[in-house]
Amino acid sequence: HFGYLRPEVKSAFEKYLECGIYDFGCALYQCPKPGCDCKKLVAFSCKKRLVCPSCSAKRAVLFAEHLNEAVLGDVPVRHVIFSIPKRIRAYFKYNRSNSSLLFKSAWHTVKSMYQEVLPETVPGMVSVLQTAGASLGFNPHLHNLLTAGSYDKSGNFHQLDYINPKQI
Repeated sequence: HFGYLRPEVKSAFEKYLECGIYDFGCALYQCPKPGCDCKKLVAFSCKKRLVCPSCSAKRAVLFAEHLNEAVLGDVPVRHVIFSIPKRIRAYFKYNRSNSSLLFKSAWHTVKSMYQEVLPETVPGMVSVLQTAGASLGFNPHLHNLLTAGSYDKSGNFHQLDYINPKQI
């Protein structure tokens, strides 16, 4: 009724049903401290995002930690969401390779807006695609962390307090 179910969705759901259940695999963890005999069985996790609340939360925390420590640096950031009109969502639903257009469009928009205010600089941006909205309907959109400024060729950061889209 709602279209075909992609194989990766079925696979993710099957893994979720096995997540954290010892019968589907586990490892014996032994405390590394010398003289400690503590042992614990740890069930394997599914490591699937969006389906499993436990694995999704862990994955989100690890991703945020990586961004904070290795990618973003010590600069202010903003959370910005890019979406598309309902009328063209079908083009993304039935041809997932079109998602790259959303990434390219968002980057081009951000870069041109920042360079209008700070020429010869490049902003920082991390984008993550999400394909479901609050009601779980198909709604492809990007969650982005943008640096609140741009970097020049020497690597110096120039902070922006506000970008007025009407200036562009």
